[in-house]
Amino acid sequence: MPVPAMKVDPKSLGTVQIMIGTVIFMFGIVTKDVVEIFVHSGVMYWGSLCFIISGALSTASVDHRHPGLVKSSLVMNMISAVAAIVAIVVFAVDLVRMPIELPSCNYQKEPGCIMSVHFGVLRGTFRVLLVFSVLEVCMSIWTFVLTLKSRGSTEATS
Repeated sequence: MPVPAMKVDPKSLGTVQIMIGTVIFMFGIVTKDVVEIFVHSGVMYWGSLCFIISGALSTASVDHRHPGLVKSSLVMNMISAVAAIVAIVVFAVDLVRMPIELPSCNYQKEPGCIMSVHFGVLRGTFRVLLVFSVLEVCMSIWTFVLTLKSRGSTEATS
């Protein structure tokens, strides 16, 4: 028996893009003092702004079916997908460059213990950012495809 097609609202996908962009931006603010590639590249700032703008355009293109708005939503979704792929590469490089073996902590006041905790939290943060970036690639492509499919009905009514 065939499975019925899932109805997805591009407006909700745009809202999720805005939320993901905001979360990545907030992680960027928290990790601004870390000396790693992703901080120097600024990927969490310009990437998250791309996601937020892409989500806003996707949400607006559902309400206002203006052809220029739909086209700008398509372009911004592709830019967001590319930005997310760049973010994935940067986060993966930073994760690979981090030390795997961390010193064990005998006393809480040792400098090695503080660095061990710092790198552990930082590695976990990078992993979360990596997952959000993979999610953003999927969301951007999915929103692009849905907007492209609905574009045919937009041009027929315009």
